[in-house]
Amino acid sequence: MGETGAIGATGATGETGATGPTGATGATGATGPTGATGPTGATGETGATGATGPTGATGATGETGATGPTGATGETGATGATGATGATGATGATGETGATGPTGATGPTGATGPTGATGPTGATGATGATGATGPTGATGATGATGATGPTGATGSTGATGPTGPTANIFNTQTNTATPVPLTGETTLLTLPVTTTAPTTVKLDSMIQTAVTTTPGIMTFDLRIRLRRDGVLLNEYTLTRAAQVGTGTQRYLPSISYVTQTVAGQNTFTVSIFVAATTSVTAINAENRILTAMVVNQT
Repeated sequence: MGETGAIGATGATGETGATGPTGATGATGATGPTGATGPTGATGETGATGATGPTGATGATGETGATGPTGATGETGATGATGATGATGATGATGETGATGPTGATGPTGATGPTGATGPTGATGATGATGATGPTGATGATGATGATGPTGATGSTGATGPTGPTANIFNTQTNTATPVPLTGETTLLTLPVTTTAPTTVKLDSMIQTAVTTTPGIMTFDLRIRLRRDGVLLNEYTLTRAAQVGTGTQRYLPSISYVTQTVAGQNTFTVSIFVAATTSVTAINAENRILTAMVVNQT
């Protein structure tokens, strides 16, 4: 192989000729010395690709020619598969703290946390001034009675009180039966009472009365009357109505009365007045008594 000659100057580009038919590929001859570059001919039509001949021996590399002008950029090819992520680089130095931003709105209060343990008791403070007395509370239940204490010494005798009122008793009584007419009024008891001054007297009287009947409907109306010096003080009414046979029924009417006496003689009487009877044949006054209790009698 001969030495590469110097590159000649590029000639002017001629007009492109018509493309001739592609000739058959001849056998590769030995590489001669590189001639000066002639003007570029018109590109002919691409002939059919012949069979690849055997590769000739590589000639010596010639000197690199001057770089031609950059051709137009071709279309971007499809993006290739992403390569594996590289290792993370070292953390850069922390930058300076920026200015504090405005305070945000207060968020809602969170749930109350559990109560912490009680701390130790602080020292007792000074006693405050006494407050006003509160209202009296309700009385509590009475407690159990305590044991009886020992008997105290006997005190001195007190002064004698004034003398109380005195009373005198007057009475008259009898158990002798006295017939009572079936009409009119019959005096059965008389009691004189003498007083030295006007005073109070209590009178009590009882008369056992026997009523004799015949068969039929018995009725009677008796009036027991108490008088002082002929003046009527009180009247007790005894009435009955019943189916009876022959026999005797006994009744025990009584009177109690309080009045005032006059100074001197006071005469009290008890009588029976028969107002009406039916199927009654007889009335008898049996045991009877009149009592007067005079208060403050001297």
